[in-house]
Amino acid sequence: MWRGHPAVDEYTGDTMRALALAYADEPVGAYAKAWLETVEPATDVFGWLVEDGREVEAGQLKNLPLDYFAPGAGYAWARSGWGAGATAVMLQLGIPQKGSHEHLDAGSFQMVRSGSWMTKESTGYATQFNGCDSHDAMAHNTVLINGRCQANAYLDGAPEIIAIETARDFFHAAVDLSKACRASKSSHRDRDDNPECVSMIREFLYIRPDVLVIFDRLESATDEAEKTYVVHMPLEPKREDDENFGTLFTTENGGSQVVFQTVYPQDVAYKLVDEGAVEGKKNDAGFYQWRMEVTKPQGKKAYFMTVLAAQERFDLAPKCALVEKDETIGMVVSQPGRRFEVHFAKEPGESLGTLVIDAAGAYGHSESSLPAKVQEIAVDAAGVKWGAPVE
Repeated sequence: MWRGHPAVDEYTGDTMRALALAYADEPVGAYAKAWLETVEPATDVFGWLVEDGREVEAGQLKNLPLDYFAPGAGYAWARSGWGAGATAVMLQLGIPQKGSHEHLDAGSFQMVRSGSWMTKESTGYATQFNGCDSHDAMAHNTVLINGRCQANAYLDGAPEIIAIETARDFFHAAVDLSKACRASKSSHRDRDDNPECVSMIREFLYIRPDVLVIFDRLESATDEAEKTYVVHMPLEPKREDDENFGTLFTTENGGSQVVFQTVYPQDVAYKLVDEGAVEGKKNDAGFYQWRMEVTKPQGKKAYFMTVLAAQERFDLAPKCALVEKDETIGMVVSQPGRRFEVHFAKEPGESLGTLVIDAAGAYGHSESSLPAKVQEIAVDAAGVKWGAPVE
């Protein structure tokens, strides 16, 4: 919430109490009750919400799918499991179409492990950070062309979600942000429009339980346009340069650690910013994080392939070996107990790439195409139901 902690306020608590009562005889009410017992949120902000004497029996959260997609808002969530030590990823692919006070956060993402933030966007109500404020795209985990992502107003169009897929071993999503970055009909184009943005596509591949891969395809109108992606960390990361596997950044939080690496391109510039280094009156320390800005040299087309691994403290970092071919950019990733390789198409078509996992133990070998299709999802009183797998 506001101060950077995975907290739940009383509005959410009362809403879940209301849902548990409204669907007391249905599985979704039982899930709401299980959530209340697990989270124990603050309640009683709504004076009209009263218990009516019914007893709602808590359900089992483990009976829910690990992944969820909200088509209206364009938000997606993926998990490694339902236990206290699970990893959870949130993808802010779209822009809610009704509301106000929104931030320029289309394409942002966040990651939690064991109840502690591994990476999160910087939040606040017009909060000033070093180099931006909480409304700006740079305060979020976004990708930028000349310092901009989502247009400030009068967007040419909403983000287009081009891929959603849930599977046993992974969750896959991709979004085309190109129209959302442009405001060509605005009467204040200097404020709203970014004419340098020709194309911007973000792709996310969460490989359970602990690895998030992000692949960005960017194109600008001129060679000189600067291309940057932004990752936030709650505590200052430590840098390690490995002659075989490149530059790693690691930070710890709550007994877990996140390892962050730019696998492609390898000729990037890193800028680490203390967002709390601002003058004047400040909010409490929990609002402020460390912002990593990763910038690629000039060129109209650019690709970023990034890895974030949410791990137990002192676990070995993944070893990522780049594999570039004429039509794909990929890598082979080695971890204790498994090895996987992922290859992303430079030019998206019916297929966005492939994933091959070789894992020790019960899961064994799996191969998956990453099609540019959106898997259907539905919610009713029985819970969440995913449609047929995409092919």
